[in-house]
Amino acid sequence: MRTVVVCAIGGWVATLAPYLVGRYGAAALFRRRPHARESLAKFTDVVARRPWRSALATRFLFGARTLLPLAVGTAHARRMPFLIGSAISSAVWATVFFTLGWMFGDAMILLLGRVKRHEPAIATALALIVIVVILIVNRRNKAHVVEELEGKPRA
Repeated sequence: MRTVVVCAIGGWVATLAPYLVGRYGAAALFRRRPHARESLAKFTDVVARRPWRSALATRFLFGARTLLPLAVGTAHARRMPFLIGSAISSAVWATVFFTLGWMFGDAMILLLGRVKRHEPAIATALALIVIVVILIVNRRNKAHVVEELEGKPRA
């Protein structure tokens, strides 16, 4: 039970940080990064209309765990619904993942025990994959970086 509580509190606190930045530091954020206003505008409109649902979704929307609380703070949604909803969301998230870990923990130990002898080969393969991806992305973006540095508009 302590594990679930600690994970839930950690997830909740991690959700509060972007909320507070959005609520009290949005103006400074937008001065530093003007393009951030456009990205957040879509989320801000939605969360302003549905703050309770947005608070409940903070832990479950993969890829929006930081952006959604930031948008809720920027929209100046009421504090209590966000605090309560994000706490409920964090508690459910922690409970689900703790339960899954507890149910499948023994199977994972068996599986990882068999994989252990192959760790050097797996690590080498993953490192090579990462290097290849970095090289491909770097090669594709090289022309765009030069254009941006020179101030030429992209086609």
